[in-house]
Amino acid sequence: MLARVAADPSMMYHIVFCDESTFVLHGLSKHSVQVYCSAGAARPSDVCFISDKTIKPIKVHFFLAVTAHGQYEDANGVVLYEECSGTTDIDRRANKLQDGSEMTGKQEYWTKENELAKSTTEEEMEALLHIVCTKFQKKTGHWPYLSIDNASIQAHIDVTCLKREGQPNISMPAHHNLKIPNYSPDINRGIEHQFGGGKPRVRNECYSLNHQVITGAELRKIVRRQFTTGVPKYSVAKDVAGLTLLWQIISSPAGQQWTDQESGRVCLGSGGNWGPRGSIMDVDKAAGTSKSAETQGSSQRKDAETREWAVVCAASTFDFGTGEIDPHKAAILFRSRHGGGVHKRVKERHSVFIERHYKNFREFGCIADAHRSGRPVIISEEDALAASKILKAGHWVTEKIKGLPGATYEELIYFSTMDEALLKSPQLQAIQQKYGVSPSKLLKRMHAVDPDLIRITLRSHHKFSYAELQDRIRWCLTMLARVAADPSMMYHIVFCDESTFVLHGLSKHSVQVYCSAGAARPSDVCFISDKTIKPIKVHFFLAVTAHGQYEDANGVVLYEECSGTTDIDRRANKLQDGSEMTGKQEYWTKENELAKSTTEEEMEALLHIVCTKFQKKTGHWPYLSIDNASIQAHIDVTCLKREGQPNISMPAHHNLKIPNYSPDINRGIEHQFGGGKPRVRNECYSLNHQVITGAELRKIVRRQFTTGVPKYSVAKDAMDSGRLMATPLSMPSSGMTIYKMVKRAPLMRGEVGTGWFQGET
Repeated sequence: MLARVAADPSMMYHIVFCDESTFVLHGLSKHSVQVYCSAGAARPSDVCFISDKTIKPIKVHFFLAVTAHGQYEDANGVVLYEECSGTTDIDRRANKLQDGSEMTGKQEYWTKENELAKSTTEEEMEALLHIVCTKFQKKTGHWPYLSIDNASIQAHIDVTCLKREGQPNISMPAHHNLKIPNYSPDINRGIEHQFGGGKPRVRNECYSLNHQVITGAELRKIVRRQFTTGVPKYSVAKDVAGLTLLWQIISSPAGQQWTDQESGRVCLGSGGNWGPRGSIMDVDKAAGTSKSAETQGSSQRKDAETREWAVVCAASTFDFGTGEIDPHKAAILFRSRHGGGVHKRVKERHSVFIERHYKNFREFGCIADAHRSGRPVIISEEDALAASKILKAGHWVTEKIKGLPGATYEELIYFSTMDEALLKSPQLQAIQQKYGVSPSKLLKRMHAVDPDLIRITLRSHHKFSYAELQDRIRWCLTMLARVAADPSMMYHIVFCDESTFVLHGLSKHSVQVYCSAGAARPSDVCFISDKTIKPIKVHFFLAVTAHGQYEDANGVVLYEECSGTTDIDRRANKLQDGSEMTGKQEYWTKENELAKSTTEEEMEALLHIVCTKFQKKTGHWPYLSIDNASIQAHIDVTCLKREGQPNISMPAHHNLKIPNYSPDINRGIEHQFGGGKPRVRNECYSLNHQVITGAELRKIVRRQFTTGVPKYSVAKDAMDSGRLMATPLSMPSSGMTIYKMVKRAPLMRGEVGTGWFQGET
């Protein structure tokens, strides 16, 4: 690539970075937003993103293509944004794209069974790339160079003959598919940085909607907005400008140092690996001095050539209508090859540097810096405190009440970023402009003078309706009465649920280790096999109990891998007891492919095994605690079926039917998932950093969720569940969840629980 760019420097602006990504909103506490507030104030309410009408998460699967070409400056560098197969409630959308044309037929969004496709198909991806190339060629007059960080797409896409139904084929030279290496998001940074920056913007906008719940249609609008008009201007161009230096670092031998003549910085080669931290350093730091001799001699002022070029770039963007310059456009020109690389001498933001020197030129008629004392600008303590007060106060928004025309309510929304606060607060803008400092410097000064200013993380959670709160309270009261009549019932409850452990590639996992503070940084973790790009997954069912008969098994009644597990290889559909499951359809779809998730028949068979095992070992039928509304709706405990086995008939009240969104009540199993997954990651790390295959991962997960379960941990949770249920008896039925009631009333919890658990610890 370095040789190609040297031969044709304009090639950098003809690269189009393409990739697909997914934004998912889950319920409960799987999302967070960071906001600024006062340390002494009451904690702001948590975030509620997902609609109360659905239990399943809502998802937007989308394709994005960006470029640094000047023709796409007004579009923030975005060539194409399009939702793809796998998006929630896509409602066919008539398979229309932004230009109004059809995609490539129904099969792109729909499977043969007329259900929504789970992910993007090869034909759909080829059609999207066809559109990208067509749009780019029409607007710029050149065919693009496609940078795609996906080996499967690279293998199946032929740029010499790109097809799209109803459109003529496109034929480009083969070298226009750049075919970047696998596991190289750093090389594909033009698109990866957009995903990394865009998803927090989506969450922040969801948060700013006054805590109202989000539907699939609303989420699609938000994601589209944040990945098109919400993309920071010139952000793609900035990423492209640093690519050549990155390529030099990667292509140089590991540890080799050289000084970049244009920027005056020391670079460290990575030998093909990802660029290490500190791969680009200041010459001064590399030499171990506080300032270089050149910098000291010039009082840290830029040479005349750099200042002259900055003023010329600013003047070229002068608007005679408004009498103002555009510092951002000037910064792009400042970094272009026409400047001979002088921009690399400037350590501050280029737009700020240009604006300052142009203002100085207009005022004094020369390019020399205005005389000043040499001391940096110091924001007064009074102004910093005022700015901090504004940031902590947040802003109030007015929202209409659905179902009540004309009625509104106000709610406090905190600022999640300094940029957002400056955008919405003229007073804060005035303070920043008074001193001419960057938002980060202003924030740093605010923290220095006001220790009360903090940034906290708000977790997303399900927002209970009044009916759901009443359902939870009624359920707890019923359970209290049943346990009071039969205290041994607590030990006959079996907590059941399914979960998934997934190992992704790249840097999506972490392990905490102890080491010396002065020691070199340990090498990072590599979990996933190099032979596959797709993540490896273990989807499993777990049932635990506090019954004493299962003490030797650490409370585990049954652990079994389910449909959706990677490379399950049919497994002859055998279970732990050696019997067959319920036929091929349990693990396999009708098309003879691995099923994506557990089927109802498979779940019923698993519960049949749980009940059989429990009754055989204890002499009692279990009480089933299942935190899954769809399973509760389809499972009839009065007639549990399993192929080749007699039906089981238990009393209907043995299905406890815990309320929806109640992992706190089902903590007996939820705590096992929460504690077991870190144990799996730790064991993967302990395997001397060797890569993990699907078969090895299944063994590790089984071990950590059976013999690795801490002794008596299930019994402890069962005892806590009883005390948890007791709490609302002495509390008003307010809008708080039971979990929050327990946290806020520890003394009351002990008083209420004394009646049943007297003498137990």
